[in-house]
Amino acid sequence: MVCTKIGRLLRFFYMQEGLGSVLSKLNIASVPTFHFFNNGKKAAEVIGADVIRLKNTMEELYKIEDSEEGTVDK
Repeated sequence: MVCTKIGRLLRFFYMQEGLGSVLSKLNIASVPTFHFFNNGKKAAEVIGADVIRLKNTMEELYKIEDSEEGTVDK
């Protein structure tokens, strides 16, 4: 697993080896699936590569503004 910090956000990448057990533990049936956490608890989940939904979820949960690092272009 690789973890990168971007501003206040953490980004995780899992390598191919052992991926099946990780997906099973997290109850992920579709890829990509994005889990969002706030204060240590799962706050949202986005299934699929829906860029607009991802952007809206991140803005809602983390109050990201255009001036902050790691923003998504509109």
